[in-house]
Amino acid sequence: MAAGKDSSWDDIKNEGIDLVSIFLLHLAYVFDIFCTTLTESKILKFLGFMWNPLSWVMELAAIMAIALANGGGRPPDWQDFVGITVLLIINSTISFIEENNAGNAAAALMAGLAPKTKIIELCNLREDTKKRAHDIIDKFADRGLRSLAVGRQTVSEKDKNSPGEPWQFLGLLPLFDPPRHDSAETIRRALDLGVNVKMITGDQLAIGKETGRRLGMGTNMYPSSALLGQDKDESISSIPVDELIEMADGFAGVFPEHKYEIVKRLQEMKHICGMTGDGVNDAPALKRADIGIAVADATDAARSASDIVLTEPGLSVIVSAVLTSRAIFQRMKNYTIYAVSITIRVVMGFMLLALIWKFDFSPFMVLVIAILNDGTIMTISKDRVKPSPLPDSWKLKEIFATGVVLGTYLAVMTVVFFWAVESTDFFSAKFGVRSISGNPHELTSAIYLQVSIISQALIFVTRSRSWSYAERPGFWLIAAFFLAQLVATLIAVYANWDFARIRGTGWGWAGVIWLYSIVTYIPLDILKFIIRYSLSGRAWDNVIENKTAFTSKKDYGKGEREAQWAQAQRTLHGLQPAQPSEMFNDKSTYRELSEIADQAKRRAEVARFHDFHGDINSILLQISLSCLDLESLDISGMPYFPDLKKSSSMKEFSCSGVLELRENDLVSIGVCFPSLQKLDISYPESLPCPVFDSAIISLSSNLKSLLKINVSGNNLITDKSLVSLSQNCVLLREIIFRDCDFVSSRCIEFVLRNSRYLESLAINGIGWRPRESFSKDAFLLCRCLSELDLSDSFLSDDLLRLVADAELPLKKIVLSNCQCLTFDGVMYLLTKYQTLAYLNLEGSSFLSDEMVMELVVFLGRLTFVNFSFCAKLTGVSFFNIVERCVSLQCMRMEGTNFGVEDYSKELGVVKSRIKSLYISGNHNLRDECLLKISRHCPFVETLEVDHCPAITGDGVIEVLRNCGELKSLDISGCTGIKSLDALDFELPKLESLRACGTWIDNQALGFISKRCPRLLRLHLKGCLNVTSRGVKEIVQSCTRLREINLSNCQVDDGIFIWMVCANPSLRKIVPPCWFSPTKELHKFLLRHGCVICQEIT
Repeated sequence: MAAGKDSSWDDIKNEGIDLVSIFLLHLAYVFDIFCTTLTESKILKFLGFMWNPLSWVMELAAIMAIALANGGGRPPDWQDFVGITVLLIINSTISFIEENNAGNAAAALMAGLAPKTKIIELCNLREDTKKRAHDIIDKFADRGLRSLAVGRQTVSEKDKNSPGEPWQFLGLLPLFDPPRHDSAETIRRALDLGVNVKMITGDQLAIGKETGRRLGMGTNMYPSSALLGQDKDESISSIPVDELIEMADGFAGVFPEHKYEIVKRLQEMKHICGMTGDGVNDAPALKRADIGIAVADATDAARSASDIVLTEPGLSVIVSAVLTSRAIFQRMKNYTIYAVSITIRVVMGFMLLALIWKFDFSPFMVLVIAILNDGTIMTISKDRVKPSPLPDSWKLKEIFATGVVLGTYLAVMTVVFFWAVESTDFFSAKFGVRSISGNPHELTSAIYLQVSIISQALIFVTRSRSWSYAERPGFWLIAAFFLAQLVATLIAVYANWDFARIRGTGWGWAGVIWLYSIVTYIPLDILKFIIRYSLSGRAWDNVIENKTAFTSKKDYGKGEREAQWAQAQRTLHGLQPAQPSEMFNDKSTYRELSEIADQAKRRAEVARFHDFHGDINSILLQISLSCLDLESLDISGMPYFPDLKKSSSMKEFSCSGVLELRENDLVSIGVCFPSLQKLDISYPESLPCPVFDSAIISLSSNLKSLLKINVSGNNLITDKSLVSLSQNCVLLREIIFRDCDFVSSRCIEFVLRNSRYLESLAINGIGWRPRESFSKDAFLLCRCLSELDLSDSFLSDDLLRLVADAELPLKKIVLSNCQCLTFDGVMYLLTKYQTLAYLNLEGSSFLSDEMVMELVVFLGRLTFVNFSFCAKLTGVSFFNIVERCVSLQCMRMEGTNFGVEDYSKELGVVKSRIKSLYISGNHNLRDECLLKISRHCPFVETLEVDHCPAITGDGVIEVLRNCGELKSLDISGCTGIKSLDALDFELPKLESLRACGTWIDNQALGFISKRCPRLLRLHLKGCLNVTSRGVKEIVQSCTRLREINLSNCQVDDGIFIWMVCANPSLRKIVPPCWFSPTKELHKFLLRHGCVICQEIT
C-alpha cells in the first residue's frame, strides 16, 4: 500500500499514542513478534451485565411473584416495573464497577478460585454431579464463556460466626467477556504485515483457544505449565520450550513470571518483541520487551514500564506505527542504494574516460552535478513510498551489491556514449547532428547532460519495488527532477564558460542525449529485478538447497518447510491452493509473509473451519454469511445432499457419489447456481435413488450457461434428458453419459446434430441393443467434436468408418474394452486421423506386435497411448512406439506380455521425451528389460512397475540412476526387491514412492532417507520388515514428507505423536490396521495439521 499523504510520527500521536521512547524508530520496522494480553471492551462488558438473558429471566420471575402476591391474578402496578428496572440498572452498574476494580487481583487468582476447585468442593457434590458440572464448564469454555458457580448456605442462627447448614449447589452461569470490535481486523492486518501475534491470557486454555479462533489468531495454544517444564503434557514433552514458544499462537493460565519468560526467550531467539498490557502484573514483561505498549486505562506501573502509552482504547494504532516506521526505513534504504550507485557511477565513469581517452572532465561541472542532485534528492523525504509488507532490516551486502551493479551499468553507458561521439559518426549519420569529435569543450557539455539526466533518473528505479513507471512518485520529487534537468539542458545548450571548459552543443545534440538517456534507462528496471531474483536465493534452489546468495536460511530451512506445511492446509480443508507467483509480479512476490506469521495466519484459516468439520451444511452456512465468492464446490462421496445457498458466482459443482441424491436436489442446483458451467452428478450404478428425466429437464431449463455435465450411472435417464440438455444448454461442450442404459443411438445422433459447440462426448454401451445403428451423416454436422469416448461398446467396422469419413477434428479417441473391434476397422480409422494426440485401445486382445508396427506409422503425433491388457503385445511394440512417436508424453502397457522378447537383440538408443510410463502387472519384465527402458526414457517423471515380481532391487537402482527426472515411483508388489544397498547417489526430485508389499527393511529406509530429500509421499503398506526405527529415520530426514502409509508395518503405538512433532509437514498418516486411535490423538494430530485415517486417497 502506498501512503496517500506524508506519514509522520505526529500522525501517530494524533491517532492516540504517547511516544515515551523515540528509539522505537529503530525497532518498529523489524518488529516481528507481538504479544498481547487479553483485554476487554468496557462498554461491551457493562452491556453484558445489563442485557444478560439471565437478568431478564430474573426480572420476569420477580414480576410473576408480585402478581401472585397480589392475589386473584391482578397485574402489578407500573411503579413495580419502574422499581425493578432501576434495580436492574443499579445491579449492573455495581457488578461492572466491582469486577473492573477487581482487575488484576482477579487475573492473578483466577486459576486458584476457579469454580471447579471452590464452589464444587464446598457443596460436596456426588461424583456423577461433579462430572456433569465439569462437562458443562468445559462446554462453556469451548464457546469462549467463563463459568460462575452459584452456591447457597443457610445460616439459621443469623450469626456470621455460626457454622450454618451444608452448602447447596444451585447452578452455573456463563459469562461472556467480549473483545473489542476492531481486534480481529487489527490482528489480521498485523499478520498480513508479517507480525506474529501471540495471545497471553489468564483464562482457561479452552477459552483462550475459542477467543483466538474468533479473532483469527489460530488455536495452537498451550497451558502455562508447559513454559517452565512444570506438569508438561505428554503430547508436547518432546518439543523444546523455545520452539514451543516460537510456534505457539498463545498461552493460557499465565502469571507474571510466565509473561516475562515468554518475552525473554523470544528475544534470545533474535526476535524483536512487542508486548501490550495494562496491569501491575504486566510490568516486568513490558519492561523486558523491545517495545512495551501500555493500553488505555493502564495502571501507573504499566505506563512507567512501557515505551508507548496508548491514549485511546484499541490496538489498531499499533499497525499504523508499524507502517509509518517501515515507510521511513524504506526511504532511508532507497536513498542508500541511490547514493552507492551514484558514487560508483561517477568515480568509475570519469576514471574510465581519463584512463582510456585521457579525457579531463571539468571539476566545476562535477560540482554543478552534485548541487543539482543534492537539491533533487532532498525531496525524497516527502516522497510517496510503499512500506515493506514484511519486517525489514539493513542487509548491507544486498544494498551494496545493488548499488555496484546499477552504478557500473551507468558508468559503462557513459563510456559507450563517449566512444560513439568521439570515435564514430553514428549520431551524425542517424540523427543529422554535426560532429563534435575532437572538440573537448562540446564533449564536456554532452557528457555533463548525459550524466545529469541518467543519474537523477536512477532515483525513480531505486525508490520503486515494481516497475518504476508503475509507482507514481511524490509531486515534489517529480517537480525537482524536471526543474534540475531543465537547468542542466539549458547549460548544455547555451553555456559558453571558458573557466569550466564547456561550450553549448545546441538543441539537436540535447535531443539526441535525451533519447539516449531514455533508451539506457529502460534496462535499469530489468537489472533491478535480476539482482533481486539472484539475491533472493531462488536462482540457486536447485544447486544449494538451504542457502541464499548472502544469507543462510535459519535452522537449515526449517521455517520454510513448516510454511509449506501451513500452505498445504488450504487443500486439506477444502480451500484452493495458492498459485505460484511470477518473477515480476510485485503483489504476489512481496506479499509473502514471514515464516512464523505465515504459519499463524494459515492456522487461523484452518481453525475457522474446525467447528464445521464433517458438517457440510455448517460450512455452506459459514461461507454464505462470510459473503465469499465461492466458484468451485466438491461434495463427492457425502452421505447426504446439503442445503444449498444461492450463489451467482458458483461455476463448478460436483456431487458425485452422494448417497441420497434426489430429484428435488437437482432442482435446487439449478435454482441456487444459475451461473454454473460444470456439473458432475455421477455415481456408481449400485447406489440408490437414481435420477429421473424430470429432474434433468428441470435442471437444464435453469442452467443456460452449462458447458459440461456428467450424469453417468443414472440408469433411469432416457432420451428425454439428453434431448432437453441439447436444446436448453446450447453452449454445452462436454457430455458424459456412461451406464445410462436407456439412451438410444437415435438420441445420440440428435445431440450430435444439434449441439454445434460440442467438443467432447463420452457414452458407452453402443451396439448392445438389437437393430441399433447410426445414419450415414450422423457425425457430419458435429464440426467441433475433438474428443470421442465409445468405450465398453459393441462396435462394428461400419461405425468406425462413419466416424472416419466424417473427417472430424478429433484429437482424442477412446475405444477401450470394445467388442467386435477388428484390425481393419481400427486401421481405417487411424489413416483418417493421423494428427491424433490421444489413443486408448485398452483390452484390444486382437492386437499383435506386427499390427502395432503397421499402426504406428500413423501415430507420429501421439502424446498419450494405452495398450494395457493387450495380451499379445511385447516389448517390441513398446520400443517401436517410443522410437516413432517423438511427441509421446504418457504410455500405458499394463498386463501385457512385456518382457518375453529377446534381450540380446541390440536396439538403437533413441532418447524419448516420455514423462509417464505405466507397465505394471508384466510378470515377465526383468531387470535387463527395465535397464533398456530407462536408457530409452531418461526423462520419465512417473514410473509404475508394480506387481512385476521378476524385478529386483538392482534393476530399480539402475532405473533411478538413469532417470534423473523421476518424481514418482511405484514398485508395490515387486517381491523380488529386498534391499537397496547400492543406492549411493542423490535423488533430488523423487517426491512419491510406493513400495507396498515388498521386502524392504529399516536399512533400505535408511538409504532412502539419505538420498531423497524432497520425498512427499511414502507408502509402505504390508512391508513386514519395517519397524519404528526405520520410520523415525525417514521422518526425521525427509523434512518435506506429507503422507505416509504404515499399514501392517511393525511400529509402536506412541510413534505417531513423535512423528508430527518431529516433522511439522506431515498431513496424513495411515496406521497399522490393528491400531485404534483415540479421540485425544485425533485432536492432537488435527491441531498440528495432520489426520490419521485408514487409507490415503
